[in-house]
Amino acid sequence: MLREDGEDAPVLPQVNDGGRPRGAPADPRGADECRFYRIRANSPSPAYRLCFTGGRLSHKGEVPTVRR
Repeated sequence: MLREDGEDAPVLPQVNDGGRPRGAPADPRGADECRFYRIRANSPSPAYRLCFTGGRLSHKGEVPTVRR
């Protein structure tokens, strides 16, 4: 199971754009933290959102974004 402590970092995309992309929906209810990843920095493509609850992955998926 994916954990937020970094042990699974090698399987994640390399780019973390530094926070919530413009246009991303609100975090799922109950999530402690969500992180957003893209294949390329500042890309207009959807971002991958990984949300954690209690240190474990609780939600995952693509989210739409708005071009900067």
